[in-house]
Amino acid sequence: MGASRRARLWAWVIVFALCSVAHGEDFVVAPGGSDDNPGSAEKPFATLHKARDAVRSLKKDGMTRDVTVLIRAGEYVLDEPVVFGPADAGSDGFRVIYKADAVGSARFVGGLRATGWTRHEGKVWKKTGVKHVVRTLYEDGRRGHFARTPNRGCDPNEKGYRAWAQAMEPAIKKLLGE
Repeated sequence: MGASRRARLWAWVIVFALCSVAHGEDFVVAPGGSDDNPGSAEKPFATLHKARDAVRSLKKDGMTRDVTVLIRAGEYVLDEPVVFGPADAGSDGFRVIYKADAVGSARFVGGLRATGWTRHEGKVWKKTGVKHVVRTLYEDGRRGHFARTPNRGCDPNEKGYRAWAQAMEPAIKKLLGE
């Protein structure tokens, strides 16, 4: 093998080696972190909001390489949505990558904790002063049921339901041609 060919081969080996070396994450988010931290592996951010804003700041002068945000395993409770837009995308041919840690899973939970419940009567509890639209309610990790009053219209054995079904029977038979 000639010297010129050997030099080109070594050049390609070096290029591939440099390309395959994985650089560390630019920012790290962890449940035990703090948004006052720099977002490093040793001192991670606490929220995805802070990581997104740090990426935006890093991009102000243009991108010269891919930017990676590592999200460590754990639960992240969000009190507001994390909104990504065009400012959060890669540019200049480089990417912005958000990835979960290879160990465990990252879970984002949206919603607010409702405290201050008082017993209404029997097994019924109530919460007053709710300022948000409540679409789903969870208790001890299980989906709960909203109270409704009167508690009618759902049970086929209930008197009102039977009366409605009996009243509708002739019309239904007529529609079906029976």
